[in-house]
Amino acid sequence: MKGLTYAFTAMMACGLVASGFTLPKTIQKSPSGAALSRTFSELFPQKSKLVEVAAASRFVTLRGHDDQVRLGQNGWIYLTQELRPQSEKVQHYQQHVQAIAKVKEQLKAQGTTLVVLIVPTKARIYPEHLPALLPTGYLQDGYQEVQNLLHQAGVQTIDALTPLLEAKESSKEPLYYLSDTHYNPLGAKVVADAAGAKLRTLFPDLPETRFNTTLKANLYERPGDLIGLMSLQHAPAGMRPKGDMQQDEETLAEESLNAGLLGDPTPGVVLTGSSYSLRANFYGRLQQASSTKIINLAREGSGFDGSLRTYLKNPEPYPEVLIWEFSERFLYLPLDEKSPGVARP
Repeated sequence: MKGLTYAFTAMMACGLVASGFTLPKTIQKSPSGAALSRTFSELFPQKSKLVEVAAASRFVTLRGHDDQVRLGQNGWIYLTQELRPQSEKVQHYQQHVQAIAKVKEQLKAQGTTLVVLIVPTKARIYPEHLPALLPTGYLQDGYQEVQNLLHQAGVQTIDALTPLLEAKESSKEPLYYLSDTHYNPLGAKVVADAAGAKLRTLFPDLPETRFNTTLKANLYERPGDLIGLMSLQHAPAGMRPKGDMQQDEETLAEESLNAGLLGDPTPGVVLTGSSYSLRANFYGRLQQASSTKIINLAREGSGFDGSLRTYLKNPEPYPEVLIWEFSERFLYLPLDEKSPGVARP
């Protein structure tokens, strides 16, 4: 009986720690509460390890997920935020378009053209692997609706949805990581090729540089960010979902075709964006596809416009082109003072 009690207590403790439990501040500030807080810290000094053990146990026994992650079919994992229908999505779309149009005018006054790249969610490209019985009707519109609104506002956009869907039809390999929210190197190349072609069409006089991409030799398993959200990124392979196999790429400049006497001309393109511009060699592939050097100012966790707002605080000299990349999922969220890193109209 004692053993059962101890095991139950340990499981409860792991559950509290894994759920992010901390003592309320009002309790922590009281004399008895301070002692209790110290006792809690002494009992659980290795919180991160307990979180991992609790998460691994939950996965092994229940094959479960947490509030941030949904386990799909055939080994696919999805971000819960991408799966929630939004009753006020049209209003949210319009708010985002107004904010983007304001930035477009601000940049236009400085001689810079804004180009918006919205990255489709994995759920939109691969709805067939979503959890069974999950409604997917909200995926039928949204992306194209925002594209149309941006065009009406005079904003240049790069359509990433069409080339991804076309590539999906012709490719036997997935374009997104199964265990991650982002596209993989193949998907990144598809989007980069479409973006590069659009840049060259709109801005044929951009300074030209040749780039070459090579594969690195090592092939390895890469547990994605969705496994990280489950606190299983360091768990043994049998106690977490399977990661993705990856072979890294490297893109390097070969030759500047119209460099000046003092070297390469100042790059005419700045890229602001989210982690999608930092993963899977998207940045390298974009430079290769557009045949021009690009300044990449994207930042992890920058949300809808975090990196853009940081750049606009000190943008000089303004480039000829500014690419604003962000994930489609941020369009579902309202623009208000509680949303960090948002350019509000």
